Amino acid sequence: MISCENIVKEYKTSGTSTTALKGISIRIEDGDYIAIMGTSGSGKSTLLNIIGGMDTATGGTYCFNDICVTDLSPMELHRFRKDNISFVFQNFALINQYTVWENIELPLIAKGIKRKKRAQIISRVLDEVGMEAYKDSFPMNISGGQQQRCAIARALASENSVILADEPTGALDSATTAEILNVFRRLNESGKTIILVTHDRNVAESAKRVIHIEDGMITDYDDLKKER
Repeated sequence: MISCENIVKEYKTSGTSTTALKGISIRIEDGDYIAIMGTSGSGKSTLLNIIGGMDTATGGTYCFNDICVTDLSPMELHRFRKDNISFVFQNFALINQYTVWENIELPLIAKGIKRKKRAQIISRVLDEVGMEAYKDSFPMNISGGQQQRCAIARALASENSVILADEPTGALDSATTAEILNVFRRLNESGKTIILVTHDRNVAESAKRVIHIEDGMITDYDDLKKER
């Protein structure tokens, strides 16, 4: 379970302080599918980065199961990310000089997984996202939707329980967006916890719950499970 209590985030530059998060408190159960929705500058990506251990809170407490993430050292935070969190980004974050296979292999090498086991994992996740035919392709030679499927496969390869997606369909057309959201739905049905950031109401409604953020504060919740 993810528990954020009174999370505050302040940025200080040139003597000026900006408060991006103003006391955010949320709980996300294992296997949930949450959309965090808000306009640009609302604080939604800042919250996602704190949950993912890519940024740290200025105040408040963030716990992941029995780990108090806010108390971790930089080295411990790095290991926390590697062992628990996978990321999917709007711009795919693929390395153009590497093939689809090699892009997916990178986090497995970082985890010290041996070659034979890496091959088994990569074959499985490529099959899960329908990208097995493109394993030897380079990112610049496949479509945006296919690149995002590759990015999702890379996230799955780490076998972490939580997937964080920051505007994962922002660069895709409506048909491809629907395909990617179906991939997330299937992953959630298989037991993955998914936290998705978006400004698009249609994308948010693919989740089970929607948390609305504006000006660094939660303004509303939608429990879509009750509506279905």
